[in-house]
Amino acid sequence: MIALLLALQTVAIEEDKTAPLDGAKVRFVTATPQGKHLLIGEVGRVRVLDGETLERLDEIEMDVTAAGADAQERHLHLIGTSVLRLEARFRKESLKVELPETGFEKEPESGVGLAPQQAALGPDGRIYYRGTGDRLLVARWTGDGLAAEEYALPRRTRNSGSMRRILGMGTEGAVLIVDALAERGGVALPERGIFSLAGAYATLAAGMAGPRALLVMSGGEALYDSSSWRVQWERGEQDTRAAAFDGRNGWAFTAGPAGLRALRIADPERVVTLQGPADVRELAVDGLGKRLYAVTDKAVRSWKIKP
Repeated sequence: MIALLLALQTVAIEEDKTAPLDGAKVRFVTATPQGKHLLIGEVGRVRVLDGETLERLDEIEMDVTAAGADAQERHLHLIGTSVLRLEARFRKESLKVELPETGFEKEPESGVGLAPQQAALGPDGRIYYRGTGDRLLVARWTGDGLAAEEYALPRRTRNSGSMRRILGMGTEGAVLIVDALAERGGVALPERGIFSLAGAYATLAAGMAGPRALLVMSGGEALYDSSSWRVQWERGEQDTRAAAFDGRNGWAFTAGPAGLRALRIADPERVVTLQGPADVRELAVDGLGKRLYAVTDKAVRSWKIKP
C-alpha cells in the first residue's frame, strides 16, 4: 500500500516571478523557514529578497559562509567568523558576536571570501559549523554571546571523515556533511564521530525522510539507510549542477543541462521531469510556501510547487 501511494504522488511547478541579478557570483541561496525571505550569498555581501515577490529588501555587507533564520523568523542570522543577528522585519542589527574556534576555508577557486556551506543554522536555533581541526562544533546563544562545544570529531578508522561542508540536518541528531576527501558525502553522529559514505563522491546536497537519507551527487544519486548508513539504491550517469531538498514535503529537486527534475526522497527511483532553464547555478526550496527558487547567470526565478 505504501509503495502504491508513493507511486501515485507527483509534483509540478508553475512559473511565478523573475528578478534580475547584476552578474555577481552567487555562493549560496537560502529560503527561510516561513518563506518570508530569500537570502542570496555573494562575495562580501548578502542580498535579502522578499520570498514571495523577489523584491530586493536589503543588502548587507559581510563575508559569510551561510545564512538563515529562526523557526519563527523573528531574526535573520548571517554566519561568518562572526554571527550577525538581525531583526527580520526591518533588518536592524540586534547583535554581532564572534563565533568561537572557526576553521573556515576561503573559496578554493579564487581565494577570495569564505567558501559556502561551512555552517548551518539548525532548527533548534543552534549554529553548527566547521571548527579548527576539521571538527564539527555547535554553538548556542548564552545571553549576548555564543558558547561552543564539540558535536562530532574526526575518527581514525577505515571510514573516517573530516568536516568540510554542511549539507543539512538529519534525524536523530545526524548532520549530513561533505568530507574533506574528494568532496565525498558523509554523516556526523554525536558521540560517534564523522564518517564518509561509500559511493558519495562529488556530493552537492543531501536530505532525509524518516530513516532514509538521499545524497545527490554531480554524477547521480544514492539512498542510504540511517540504521547502518549503507547504500540501499543508487543511480549514475547524471549531469547535475545544483540540488535542494524540501524535507517538509519529502521532495528533492535537481538542475542540470537537461533542465529541472524532482525525486521523492523516500523513493527516488521515479523521476518527475519539470520545465525549467538549463543554466541553473543554485537551487533553494520553501517547503511551507511551496516555492522553488533558481539562480541562473542573470536572474533569480521562482516557481509555485503544485502537488
